[in-house]
Amino acid sequence: MPGISDELDVLLKDYLLRVDVADMLGAQSPKLAMFLSTGRTDANTGRAIPKTRDKMIDGGDKLRRTLKYARNEARGSFSGWSLLNMNPNRKYDAARYPFAGYYGHLPWSIDDLSRYRGETQYVDKMKADLDGLIADAIYDLAIGINNSAAAHVGIQEYGFDGLQILFDNTATWGEIDRDGSNTWWYTMTDTSAYAAADQIDPTSANYLPRLIDARRRAVFNSCGLMPTVCYTSALIYDRLHDIIQLSQQNVNVTTGVYGFEAIRWRGMEVYADPYGMSSGGTSRMELFTPQGFDDKRTLGIVGQEGYFFDMTDWIPIANQAAQVKRLYCKASIYCDQPRMQAALTGLTE
Repeated sequence: MPGISDELDVLLKDYLLRVDVADMLGAQSPKLAMFLSTGRTDANTGRAIPKTRDKMIDGGDKLRRTLKYARNEARGSFSGWSLLNMNPNRKYDAARYPFAGYYGHLPWSIDDLSRYRGETQYVDKMKADLDGLIADAIYDLAIGINNSAAAHVGIQEYGFDGLQILFDNTATWGEIDRDGSNTWWYTMTDTSAYAAADQIDPTSANYLPRLIDARRRAVFNSCGLMPTVCYTSALIYDRLHDIIQLSQQNVNVTTGVYGFEAIRWRGMEVYADPYGMSSGGTSRMELFTPQGFDDKRTLGIVGQEGYFFDMTDWIPIANQAAQVKRLYCKASIYCDQPRMQAALTGLTE
């Protein structure tokens, strides 16, 4: 590009872009913040530390995650000359997740190029444009992590296999069929419909706190751990807040580890998330048990190195006095322990 040094383009790509992405990753959706978390928290603020481009992986068509907990049935106890089960009945040793590709364009006309000639003006203009471009990409990711199979249209046509697929125990997840024989690959999902009147009735078996606790116990019974974070619609979040208050309990509202307002419920942080939690008069509530750090984390988003919030050089536009930079975001969403996650998918609003 005329008048702009290579060093300035490096500054834009490797400094401003990296800093802006790290600053903005958790700015729109607490659920996206969790999936893009390293699992580590800042010692001073207690907030989750987001993944940046140094946490990415190289190449490949799909993300392969080794499964450490699937049981091999060729095992047991023995005494003396007991017959031993030699049939391995081997379960899957890995799950494979496709990469989704998102992109956005940053166009500059010849008028823009002539107007922002000085280095300071150029950097200021580019930073403002980058902020908008990054915000758009993060918005697409925040929607994409909730995708169902039917959501692969429009912008999301080649987007994530999202959480509505994870919590659908009739759907394939990570290329492993959940066909009834692979119950170890199921989430603790309750698809029953629960009327709003029952959710707020303390005498009902379908009282919202009882429904939440039943999902927590389902996870505990499957893996010995309790969910630590929960996401739902704004309406169900407010409903839970009011229930706690009406039962004359102290509503413990705090700034959670992912930087958003959260209700504390039996040691679990409950967040209202603006994406994918409400549709057609029905709300969802998703309970997660994230474990581990960095690439050992049991659920998350992993970007592909060189294509995770990375920007191309200037590309001329044919037959126009303009050129563009293209922002790529190629990543995969994974959960390699579905049994540690739970959901209520039929909460009537």
